[in-house]
Amino acid sequence: IFFAAAIRSEVLRSVDKLGKEIHKTLSQLGVHMNWGHYGQLNTDHPLVSMLCKKIIYSENRKGIHTELGLRPNDTIWNKYFRKNLQDSLEVKDLFRLTWLKPRDLVRIINTCKIIEPSSKFIGSSLVQRARTIYSNDSWNEIQSQLNTSLSPGEIEALDMVLTRFFDE
Repeated sequence: IFFAAAIRSEVLRSVDKLGKEIHKTLSQLGVHMNWGHYGQLNTDHPLVSMLCKKIIYSENRKGIHTELGLRPNDTIWNKYFRKNLQDSLEVKDLFRLTWLKPRDLVRIINTCKIIEPSSKFIGSSLVQRARTIYSNDSWNEIQSQLNTSLSPGEIEALDMVLTRFFDE
């Protein structure tokens, strides 16, 4: 009997590192997903497409119909992430914070929503205000992943090294 599952690569690496046997079957059946690299970050990026499709779906559920044109990702990005020149959010700036990981993209968007729930626009100023909460949430998740391979003392030492800087 074979089970096919979508598993995050860091979980698979963690299983490999711990020496469990389950990784053998998963490694052979899995398909590695590459979300791109930092040199090609624009509205054609797969993560931007996923985000824009979610926004379009949400708009449709609320009865909002945006004229999308030939480049729907550009239309949606300009509507929700580029309010004006002073407070626009570029794809590269958002992805620089998320390490090109879908769950981190969702986390930062949700953090912005928590900080300013009535906002109809996410700009650089809102993302700037969300960074501390987002960073703390990210670190908490990373700590839980590190629990499989590091002792509590090692994690605390790593926390001290990474979080005791006063400059970003």
